[in-house]
Amino acid sequence: MESLNALIQGMGLMHLGIGQAIMLLVSLLLLWLAIAKKFEPLLLLPIGFGGLLSNIPEAGMALTALESLLAHHDAGQLAVIAAKLNCTPDVHA
Repeated sequence: MESLNALIQGMGLMHLGIGQAIMLLVSLLLLWLAIAKKFEPLLLLPIGFGGLLSNIPEAGMALTALESLLAHHDAGQLAVIAAKLNCTPDVHA
């Protein structure tokens, strides 16, 4: 039971937002149209696959560079940005 709980928490489903869920459904719809219905497969297949990859929960692919830096708490990079902004870095926030 403990390993099943770890598997569910490791999949990232707990971090899935409503926006990501909708975009995953749209991506799956695009893939279905491209593969099953043969509707513009050269266009819809890469768009659907990219939509799936970019909306994986907790992958961080939808973050900007600054959001990614703040999420991973890289103290060295935060100090560089703080020096350019002439302020002190708050790494404990």
